[in-house]
Amino acid sequence: MNLFLIIIFTLFISGCQSTAPTVKNVETKNSSFQKRSKDPNPEALKFFMNGQMLMNQGQFAEAILEFQDALALDPNVATIYSALAESYWNIGKPELSMKNLNKALELDPNDEDALKMMADQFIMQKKYSEAVEPYSI
Repeated sequence: MNLFLIIIFTLFISGCQSTAPTVKNVETKNSSFQKRSKDPNPEALKFFMNGQMLMNQGQFAEAILEFQDALALDPNVATIYSALAESYWNIGKPELSMKNLNKALELDPNDEDALKMMADQFIMQKKYSEAVEPYSI
């Protein structure tokens, strides 16, 4: 899952080159600005990748710090919240994990990884009736 996310982000970043025409009018400037504002923040991506590396090494507390730095720069990326939730879960903070999973699903309600992680956490906490909803989505 983590390697998949890294590959997706890398491909997304490499494909984000500007091909907007150099015609100067208000409409082009506005659409160009809107397009750039949806691109991921490269500095946030750096923190996210560092966090993924630390998480893969089992250094969850350090990964949390990297993910928090990424969120400070780009707070609307569901994948960062999911990674943060996974790290919190691994250090024994289920409440913070669930809070971040809820935020990830608020940003991307169809995030299958976040839904699966949420259902798995409910099962681990023996909240079986609550685990049904994420699986049914």
